[in-house]
Amino acid sequence: MVVSETWRKALAERTRAVVVVHLAGHAAPIDEIVAFCHPKGIAVVEDCAQSWGTRLHDRPVGSFADAGCYSTNDYKHISTGDGGFVVLADEALYRRVHNYADKYYDRFFGFEQNKCHHGMNYRMSELQGAVACAQLEQVEVITAHHHALGELLRSRLADMPGGQMLTPIPDSYATYWWTALFVDADAMSVDRDQLVVALQAEGVNASSYGRYDLIDSPLFQQRVARPWLQDDRRYYPFIQPDGRSYEYHFSQTPTHRRLLDTAIMLSMNVGYTEQDMEETAAGVLKVFRAYAR
Repeated sequence: MVVSETWRKALAERTRAVVVVHLAGHAAPIDEIVAFCHPKGIAVVEDCAQSWGTRLHDRPVGSFADAGCYSTNDYKHISTGDGGFVVLADEALYRRVHNYADKYYDRFFGFEQNKCHHGMNYRMSELQGAVACAQLEQVEVITAHHHALGELLRSRLADMPGGQMLTPIPDSYATYWWTALFVDADAMSVDRDQLVVALQAEGVNASSYGRYDLIDSPLFQQRVARPWLQDDRRYYPFIQPDGRSYEYHFSQTPTHRRLLDTAIMLSMNVGYTEQDMEETAAGVLKVFRAYAR
């Protein structure tokens, strides 16, 4: 069972939903997470923003849980400039989600629930919708290209000294929105950031994973969501009106901590060719072989 003891302890009596991120075009073990959560009455939402076309057990991610969310901003697998989609199987939930995105006007269904709840104005424009329809016709071709590039790079780096490329979980199909290298610090004579500098000097589009360090950011450590307020409301929702408090530290996310310390991000792009991947692999192997102990 993939659900670790740390993960189990994070669930509280008040937990109502869990968001599972299919990161970088790689499937998370969503089937096992759903099997753990649903008997406990906990809903599961799949974040597929980076994982168009990704599959697990030959089934698309986004179809396992209660809802699947996809992004179409300007640098995902497909784009409408900005925006996204929510995939739902439950018709009642679909109506609620659709209404929430349209100020709860209920105009798509018959107005019976018009303004019965609050809603936001998240409607996609007609022009974006037209672009979305055209992009959806191409998504299989685009994601298949990403998959082929990622698998080519992974095959070339299989014997890389002092590091390992991010590997898809068993019986999954990855679409490699980006990928990562994990550095074995004990096997290298320089640290991760020095390796990144060397990779960049070889023309490899590489960067340290540290830009995803949200936990250590002022927002989560100082827990001030509204700095313009001078009363206790500036701490909400991190500190609830009844005194309940939420704190964030790396002991809750050991995998994230490992990524911050050891991971190197490699860019993937639909415009890349097989030659680009061959040259990327050659640059990575040159650097890692040069600095291996």
